[in-house]
Amino acid sequence: MRPEEARRVPEPVPEPHAVLPLTAFDRVYEQTTFVIGWVVEGDIDIAALEGALTRVTRKWRILSGRMELLKTNKGSQWRLRIPLGDIPQTFPKFTLTGAESEKPLSKYIPGLADIGALNPFRLGPSASALNHLFVHPSTPRCYAVYESTVHPLTSWHVTRFPGTLSEEGRSYICIGFSRCGIFDDVGAGLILRALMAEMSSSPWHAPPLPSWGVNENPLQRALDKEMVKFQVPLPGDREYVGFSTLSMMQAWRMILWHVKQKQSKGACPKSHYLRSAFVTSVLDNTRKELQERDHNDVLVSDENIVFAWIISTLYDGKIDVMFKGSILKRKIAIHNFASFRPLFCSDSDEMTLENYPFNASIPVPCPIFTMEEISVFPVADIARILATWRSTFSRTHVVLTYEALQSSARTFPFDPNADETLCLADLSECRFAEMDWRHIGAQLTLALSHFHLTPNDFIWTNSACIIGKLTDGSILLDSILADLPLRKLEIEATTNHQLSPILPAVDFNLDFVKNKHSDVLDGHSTRKSSLI
Repeated sequence: MRPEEARRVPEPVPEPHAVLPLTAFDRVYEQTTFVIGWVVEGDIDIAALEGALTRVTRKWRILSGRMELLKTNKGSQWRLRIPLGDIPQTFPKFTLTGAESEKPLSKYIPGLADIGALNPFRLGPSASALNHLFVHPSTPRCYAVYESTVHPLTSWHVTRFPGTLSEEGRSYICIGFSRCGIFDDVGAGLILRALMAEMSSSPWHAPPLPSWGVNENPLQRALDKEMVKFQVPLPGDREYVGFSTLSMMQAWRMILWHVKQKQSKGACPKSHYLRSAFVTSVLDNTRKELQERDHNDVLVSDENIVFAWIISTLYDGKIDVMFKGSILKRKIAIHNFASFRPLFCSDSDEMTLENYPFNASIPVPCPIFTMEEISVFPVADIARILATWRSTFSRTHVVLTYEALQSSARTFPFDPNADETLCLADLSECRFAEMDWRHIGAQLTLALSHFHLTPNDFIWTNSACIIGKLTDGSILLDSILADLPLRKLEIEATTNHQLSPILPAVDFNLDFVKNKHSDVLDGHSTRKSSLI
């Protein structure tokens, strides 16, 4: 399998085909390609992976579609053209490329053989030296290139590290899954679950084929119905700011702020492992405090508590190691992204949204905090505030966001009323960490990371994302934070050995955490390895 195989002559979508218009929510990520990367011990059967991908894309035809921009007097709209009949061999449904490294994996991940000396490595636009392990250079980074090159919507790249390159004689492999920005994380999870079902020869339900000609987007249908019955919201609803339409000056200021975070303050994608002991301690202590105060009026989730700890740690204005002096009046907006599919699936005719793979996530309601409030509030209070506002999440907020996205192309997840915006997301239900590559020959899954690519290497900074929860209660956390706040997060946790860049061996697919010197258990090596 040669990398050159990805460079195919563009071929139009074969007839007969369907057309599926996308929504305003998909326009937000027009300049983005999302990537999930796994580092795996052992090797995989490439033919088995290719066969599974072929079956998935043949059954779920949307994945074989191509991007198209429709321009009219009223504006432009992105659409998909989806083949319905037999697909010729000359029309690729996905790309699968590969390479064999001439350098050992330890050159990219120092200390792989000596886990005690392991340093965390970084993935993402700011670490292009590692991106090539997961992404082929021909992979588009924006919708326009997907359209102009008639490129498949999903791409897979595999980099092998033969055992002859490592001192311990072990082989490794990096697996990268790149997807066009029209698929959100829930959509990516649906694709990966379908792939794992095919790899394990398990049944799965493929969405029905669209009809010939122009189809109605199920999300657009739901939005149109809601707009018809949408009444003038209460004043409090209008205070919700998920996405904002910015002036040219506001847009440039926002972009320059993120550029400064990357270029001057060292912000870049980084992954962490929250140990189960720490997670359990934070959850138990917070719930105990809530119970002692008799705060049982709202359900506080584990996500609320973990995010409250992150907010409390990052924005305690009394800690001068991060801030020069006390700037307690600084306003912090919290954008906790969540899928709004469940809000519409209560309608019997909108059940198709349960398996809707395209963008359907917005920030849930949350008040603006001042650093003074964060400094005073304990984690329990912040968690309760997050839960209370999360419980008000409704279709009204979806419609308000949709209206903002329809009004202008300069609409971003940004609150102009705040001095700073922190973006949060819990992607654990997408189950990226549960991909079991052993079905096609691999051994341990050593690392997982989630990052995005853009045409100009621009990255959205100041974010923290739960990308996985392990069966022992540990949490995988990805962040894009400047050096100083990131140091606060690590110091706060590592002081008590609660969060560590030196990560223990975990096989995502098993129900236990492995120890460095344990023997073989249930036929699987329990040698110490790392999670990133």
